[in-house]
Amino acid sequence: MFVVFNIKYSFLLAFIIGVTNLIPYFGPFIGGAVVVLLMLLESPEKILYMIVFIIILQQLDSFIITPLVLGDKLKVNALWVVMGIILGGAIFGIWGIIFGAPLAAILVNTIERFVIWRQTEVKSLHKEGTGPAQSG
Repeated sequence: MFVVFNIKYSFLLAFIIGVTNLIPYFGPFIGGAVVVLLMLLESPEKILYMIVFIIILQQLDSFIITPLVLGDKLKVNALWVVMGIILGGAIFGIWGIIFGAPLAAILVNTIERFVIWRQTEVKSLHKEGTGPAQSG
């Protein structure tokens, strides 16, 4: 997008945004601030467009792309990934943000395995005729 707006050092600015985006939670803000400050020196008339672009880009990345990729890799719905990151960050801060998605995946998989195990147990009890559904 920097190239589309004909901004000097577009590859350097994109590199800064990309590298700082690797830092969880605060990285996109740090990268965006650095890019806006550098653009203030180069082309101040284009700053508003770039601020809007950076905000839209970070929102897409944070709430759509990252949860889908993490959910696919962890074999969990993207909703659980987002919930794990949000709840983890709210409860445990930066460590919760980092470990929220994997812990959510472990929790969801554990619950799913328990439900499947419990269903097979109930079915086997009903087949034997010793289940609570039997009436005399």
